[in-house]
Amino acid sequence: MQLLAISFLFITFIIESIICSGYLELHIQSPHIQTAIVNISSNFRTEKSKIVHLKLKSNVPFNVTRIPVNFDNIYNITIKCGKSEEDGKFNSYFKNSTPKYLGLTDTTIVSTVHPRVGLLSPAAVARPLNGIRIVIGCNKNWFGEKCETFCDENKATNSGKHCNFQGKPSCLNGLTGSKCEKLIVPKLCNCENGGVCIDSNPKPICECSKAYRGEKCEKKHISASLSSHYKGDFWNFRMTFWQLIFSNLVENELAEISKSEAWETINNLLGNVSDTPFANRPNNTETFPITGSVNLDNVDII
Repeated sequence: MQLLAISFLFITFIIESIICSGYLELHIQSPHIQTAIVNISSNFRTEKSKIVHLKLKSNVPFNVTRIPVNFDNIYNITIKCGKSEEDGKFNSYFKNSTPKYLGLTDTTIVSTVHPRVGLLSPAAVARPLNGIRIVIGCNKNWFGEKCETFCDENKATNSGKHCNFQGKPSCLNGLTGSKCEKLIVPKLCNCENGGVCIDSNPKPICECSKAYRGEKCEKKHISASLSSHYKGDFWNFRMTFWQLIFSNLVENELAEISKSEAWETINNLLGNVSDTPFANRPNNTETFPITGSVNLDNVDII
């Protein structure tokens, strides 16, 4: 009987280990009517790429959801954008009019991600997009930075508790103790940046927002690599040289940071010292090409 019980526990452990997994979600947005191809692939050859063809509406986020990830792999996200079409309000007055384009004919945005549970959203993104957000999460009953800890949510609920982000059954409503009979004293945690002191074993801990991590939520989230390569058509160009070269980086509308932080990041990347975004510009623009790239390598991700 004891051997049977041990075998059952071992099989349960194996099953739980097999289904232990997390997922990746990509949220993107453009101020224009924008066609794009999204390719999400990993460095593991047998893992199939996820390819999505889409057409973005003006300032409407599109979500590529629930892509399974292995936390031991590295993932490459490639967003290849076609011509950037205006929103069509002007063209709607003329039934037979052709779409108007901004002049950006080919833009490729590439991000390399080492998956950890949290939110990755750079302060600045490159045109023709104005929003990128990557969410790494766990499937049901799995918790931890790599979704490595199993906690039965139904079992925890039946005992009047819930599974905290570390995967430990914990008291609700700001309570702690073996019978959830004591109020948590926030000073026990000293959480920063909006973190909340919650019950855990052996002592209360800080639960951080998706933008922060660390014992006291004192650190911004992990870094990632993000780069953009673009081409333009001079004769159909509907942006100025200034906008292409110096304003190619725009505030990320999907980032969870303040606008001042976003502009500070953009100016730092471009080497500006003025408080006015993109203030430092040369007098002669005729020598600037309509091709180029912007690299945000190892930028703090919020």
